[in-house]
Amino acid sequence: MDITAVVGPDVPSMGRHPEDVLSFGGSSDASAIVSGITALIWSHHPDWSRDQVRERLYSTVDLYAYPFRTDPSLGRGIANAYSAVGGFTGVVITGPWKVPAYSNYTLTAQPLGEGPFTYTWTRTGSTTPSGITTPTLQGTAGAPGTKQGWTVVVRDLLEGKSISQWHTVEALTDDPPDPCDTNPHLCR
Repeated sequence: MDITAVVGPDVPSMGRHPEDVLSFGGSSDASAIVSGITALIWSHHPDWSRDQVRERLYSTVDLYAYPFRTDPSLGRGIANAYSAVGGFTGVVITGPWKVPAYSNYTLTAQPLGEGPFTYTWTRTGSTTPSGITTPTLQGTAGAPGTKQGWTVVVRDLLEGKSISQWHTVEALTDDPPDPCDTNPHLCR
């Protein structure tokens, strides 16, 4: 068996009539839910292998709501059907938080979903979009100690949903930069 699921007590489920809601727990309820989500993924991507479907299910679980996430033998998280079929759930901006003064930097918006997407970058304090409509923004830092803030609005054209995210880049003083400031991914 590739995927199993076990849940706690008091899981809501449909009853015999539309107005009936029953509560019970256990693997019989969870297995049906995870099987249904797996079928949704496969119907959305019929050309995928079972390993690709399983990886999508695993990669889209909600870890933060899962109380046993520190023990992988107890599961991988709570399945999220919307994310699993490619629903647009958020935006992450990657790039440095601090750079040497007057240096160039790159920020990249990474939508969590399948899109297609449009991008609009705006500098903090400006009411006019920058004209940059790609996922990647090329910027140049200002004088030492100054900060530049950017907001990107990502719109999912399929869903008609927009999500924004912001990022600030600070120009360092003449002191040598800490590697964790210029590339925070190294120090996580």
